[in-house]
Amino acid sequence: MQVSSCDLSCCEPLFRTTARRENALSAGVFAVFRSVLAAMSLLFPINGPANGQTTSSGAIVNAAESPWSGIAMVTNSVYGRCTGILIDPRTVLTAAHCLYSRRTSQYVRPQSVHVLFGYDRGQYGFHSVAKEFEVAPGYDPERSQATISSDWAVLLLEKRAPPAYRPFPVAQTWQTAQRVLAAGFAQQRSEVLTRTPTCGIEGQAENGLIVSDCSVSHGLSGGPLIDEKTLSVIALQVAITEMDGRHYTLSIPVAAIKLPIAP
Repeated sequence: MQVSSCDLSCCEPLFRTTARRENALSAGVFAVFRSVLAAMSLLFPINGPANGQTTSSGAIVNAAESPWSGIAMVTNSVYGRCTGILIDPRTVLTAAHCLYSRRTSQYVRPQSVHVLFGYDRGQYGFHSVAKEFEVAPGYDPERSQATISSDWAVLLLEKRAPPAYRPFPVAQTWQTAQRVLAAGFAQQRSEVLTRTPTCGIEGQAENGLIVSDCSVSHGLSGGPLIDEKTLSVIALQVAITEMDGRHYTLSIPVAAIKLPIAP
């Protein structure tokens, strides 16, 4: 689904979900999560603390330094915020629900989508609007629960990102117990880029989503799940879930996304 024009609205936030656990593996690692139910809530950006402090949403990192420089704030004129991943100098991945307005039941205009790199408390190093974007063919924003595994979109930037903002390499494989971390512009500290402590992949949901025990919050929709060793992007964060009193992150494997050929 390619979008060229529609009404303005803010980005929708990270999903909050509930799920039922099945097929437990040894040491508490789960192989399959059979059902995933999602419900949206609003995103309210707030200001953050000084660089270097640790917050409830993770440790603040320097958004101008690699690999963090490849993570963008994705926003629009209504001040809604999500996170994006640079995978090519003109190509950014984000969550499809970040581009849909439930108020108007339409996608926002590409020209209203602003992509900011090196963002830190109102300052940024590079900015571009989207020339166009393409939403996954199987995603239906009015049936988000049933189509969550297709909750991704590809943004084509109007301007090419400078060399200082390095695209993430894409990991082609992943495995259970792999050590990872998540990053993005969390709701609690939306003015700064934060990363989670190292966490682990727990398994895969029946619909193909990667399940990790990373502690993330609203605002990291579209943000990367990163391999700790190679710093390559494994997956795109789209949801959080709670099972048996524990919180998990649900992400779409980037290697499974059929990307357009970069210009």
